[in-house]
Amino acid sequence: MDIPKLIKRVKASRLLSEKEQKYWLNKMETMNDKDLVELDGILEYAEKIDWEEAIPKYEKAVKAAGEVYTNTLTKLQVAT
Repeated sequence: MDIPKLIKRVKASRLLSEKEQKYWLNKMETMNDKDLVELDGILEYAEKIDWEEAIPKYEKAVKAAGEVYTNTLTKLQVAT
């Protein structure tokens, strides 16, 4: 495993927040090869995401979930 390359990928990841990046960078020191390979796979998956397409879909899903929550809450309040 190319650790310096993995460190660069963690720092550049659009999937990870700054807090998550710091966590993984610190955790890498104690990770075994299997864990490093798994982290590498997660980063590889994230690098393949078309963010310009994915973000609007995510926003739409969050909005829809919020509407379901609001509607359900309203129905529950009416029922009580």
